[in-house]
Amino acid sequence: MKIMEGMQLKPLRTFASAALAVAVLSVGVIGGTTAAQAAPNDEVSFADAGLKACVAKALGAPVLDPITEEQLNSLTGTLDCAEGGIDDVTPLQFAKSITGLNLGNNELADISPLAGLTNLTVLELDHNQIVDASPVAGLTNLSSLDLVFNQITDLSSLTGLTNIKYLYLDGNHAPDLTPLAGLDTLVTLTLGGNGITDLSPLAGLRNLDWLDLYVNKVTDLSPLSGLSKLRFLELTHNDVSDVSPLAALPVISTIEIGDNHVADISPLAGLETLQSVYLVGQTLPAQAAIVGVPSAVPTVTILDGSVAPLTVGNGAGSVAGGAVTWSVAGDGTLVWSQKVTVGPSTSNFSGTVPYTATEAAAAPLLSGSPTAGVVGSDYSYSFDVSGPPMPTVSVTAGALPDGLTLSTDGVLSGTPTAPGTYTFTLTASNGTAPDAVLEVKLVITAAADPADTPKAPVTQEAPVVKPGSAPQTLAVTGADPVFGWLASGALGLLAGGAMLFIARRRLSH
Repeated sequence: MKIMEGMQLKPLRTFASAALAVAVLSVGVIGGTTAAQAAPNDEVSFADAGLKACVAKALGAPVLDPITEEQLNSLTGTLDCAEGGIDDVTPLQFAKSITGLNLGNNELADISPLAGLTNLTVLELDHNQIVDASPVAGLTNLSSLDLVFNQITDLSSLTGLTNIKYLYLDGNHAPDLTPLAGLDTLVTLTLGGNGITDLSPLAGLRNLDWLDLYVNKVTDLSPLSGLSKLRFLELTHNDVSDVSPLAALPVISTIEIGDNHVADISPLAGLETLQSVYLVGQTLPAQAAIVGVPSAVPTVTILDGSVAPLTVGNGAGSVAGGAVTWSVAGDGTLVWSQKVTVGPSTSNFSGTVPYTATEAAAAPLLSGSPTAGVVGSDYSYSFDVSGPPMPTVSVTAGALPDGLTLSTDGVLSGTPTAPGTYTFTLTASNGTAPDAVLEVKLVITAAADPADTPKAPVTQEAPVVKPGSAPQTLAVTGADPVFGWLASGALGLLAGGAMLFIARRRLSH
């Protein structure tokens, strides 16, 4: 079974047993009284219109007519109410004579009304919202039970189903298979998408013919080695790397084990009954490599024991002599695809090996001379750091200026809060000796005081006394206007005194 886009999981049912033959629904005569003769006080209340319509159709009655307990009990064979939007099946508690019931693709959460339907041999409850499967615990005549795509986490209610042959449990949340260990009547078991890791509870199910385990987390297949009647095994999308336990399956016809981690399929070569295999999409463990250094490629072995060639799928590299050499750092892949013939069919055995190539490690380098900073101003300085691989830079002695931080890639940043001269030691490490060490001296200056900033020149005008002329003005430039007025006044007095002295001398002559 292949996993298709969207991972839509659909169980494969095998109705090979006469126990699964679905009888045609009929309306029987119970105790000599036909359904039409039922007493009116036996009317059953239907809360779900979808179920009422389904039962009415089965009875051949108008949907608006009342339905009695006796009519429900008169139903035999299989009642098919799939895809009816049904969320309440309470009235079915009276349908005690049916042997088959299909309620798939509805909206059921509560199936407790079905607990008394002990004549059921086939019960289909797939694609509902069931969490609690305990109501089926007493249905010991069941030979087929379908609980695909519900929300069941606990399988313990299934331990008493001693006649079960066909059990479908895909798409639930039930990783613990312990409750199934005693169900040795099982012929078909589907368990896809349950998060299963441990298959050991299945080791004793020796009547299993069909086992479906797709989309789980299985790694160890050894519990399956004793399943001597197993013909079909589905393991797509698991974590299997070793298929050797499957070599012991004497009648196996089909193995589907794509999308796992298998590198060697040679153990399957001796399976004479094998008719079909599905082996595509293997993923081997990721590998690390150094650019320019040849690295051994994993060995991929096909059915006849020969080694499949690997080639570069993506990335810059080349394969020669069993080794790959990458020329550029980065991610790349090796791939293989080999035709495999099994019985009448031919299939591909294909897969991928992821690689990450890095430059050869080198001792780290660290340098730089940070510029001065100013208190209160944003600061950033990037030291020169190189590897490879890229080192981690840290302060190993001294302390950074308050307000600054150092990133691991060597960027010093922040806003200084205190002036001073700071000395500290930086160390760059990348795992390759020796570490790079740098002694750093960083000066942080105080912010300029606004009071110390020179003031703009101020111009004032003052009168100048000059005998015999109109008053003049004197321009005084300076930071203090009071001083300017005093200076201009003094100059005026001096000028006036000089003129008076000259006048007196002229009179004396």
